Amino acid sequence: MIASRLFLWGLGVQTLLASPSRDPDMDLTEEIMQLLLGPKNEGIRGQIREDALARGNTPTSRPRLVATEETIEFGDTLWIVDRVLEPQTIIHFFEFTWNGRLPNGKYTELPLLGDDMELVTEPYSEWAPAPFDKHPEPAAVEIMARIGSGHDSGRLQIISKDLHAMKSRLWEGIMPLSQRRLDERGANDLRNFTYTSQLVTQIINVFHYLNEPDVRYALRDTYNLIYDHLETFEKALNAKRAQESLPSISVTALWAEYMRSQYEVIENRAHTWVLQVLRPLKKKVLAALRGHQQDQLMVAEYDEIQWKLTNMWQDLSENTAHADWGIFIPMDGYKGCTSPSATPVTSPPRRTLPLMARSQSPSRQTQTAG
Repeated sequence: MIASRLFLWGLGVQTLLASPSRDPDMDLTEEIMQLLLGPKNEGIRGQIREDALARGNTPTSRPRLVATEETIEFGDTLWIVDRVLEPQTIIHFFEFTWNGRLPNGKYTELPLLGDDMELVTEPYSEWAPAPFDKHPEPAAVEIMARIGSGHDSGRLQIISKDLHAMKSRLWEGIMPLSQRRLDERGANDLRNFTYTSQLVTQIINVFHYLNEPDVRYALRDTYNLIYDHLETFEKALNAKRAQESLPSISVTALWAEYMRSQYEVIENRAHTWVLQVLRPLKKKVLAALRGHQQDQLMVAEYDEIQWKLTNMWQDLSENTAHADWGIFIPMDGYKGCTSPSATPVTSPPRRTLPLMARSQSPSRQTQTAG
């Protein structure tokens, strides 16, 4: 029976992929779900979704995270301005150009700036050969303005304070709680299931936010604008070094390598932490389901405990799925980066298919090219 169902399911998917009427803009996963269970907001899928939202143990809907004209008046949400690329990244990057240590703990093999790093904060007119000496501002001033300022505010976002706080922690590779604090708070106890689930969803919500189209493009554009300023600095620096008979240095290559490492650390630490929290809960839920004995006098097919445990299992499964495909910061369109993923190809391919499917859709990069 199971084999025949799998065969029919596979045949249905093949038919769906080959259908000329298939909607090219719809995500393949959603099409398969519709084939199996129907539209997501109707019937059993709609009921499951409403129940999950009511429990509050899975990722939050977008209006509660990112401010719009419709949601800015939410009385229970404190909004704050977010610079999508965290400002401290620039300071850490310049430290890296001096000591060579990447965020993942490895050391670069590229030539470093060394003492020339100090030139970043000095006006071009004081050190750069012509024609770069005509540049009005030091490179550091131009770069920091791109992070978000009154001179360049177009990529700033307004988000909830809770989301902003978690994003800042994850950007530095800091998880919500250490294993010791998780144990102290009983995170693995099913009686604290809602508390633990909300810790997990706070992390997942950060990556959902970073993958919102406007935010994703703002992050990419900020990186690329900084890349352009570093390229100007690189040309001026190498002109100076050529006069001194010194080898050239690629500051832009250092920037690209640093940001790939930064994203890799953010992704891997967050994903590892989430799964380490979810796995023990999954085992406990399954054990509770196996060990539960339904009252023989009950008329209903399932009792309240069974419903509670199966709801927990649904929430755990959904959060695991969100972690596997959502904890990712795509790098397609980043100058100097040939791969759309910061995670090395030797890592488990836990999210390649969904993101590759997404990357086939038209992007703002192609619309603004040239």
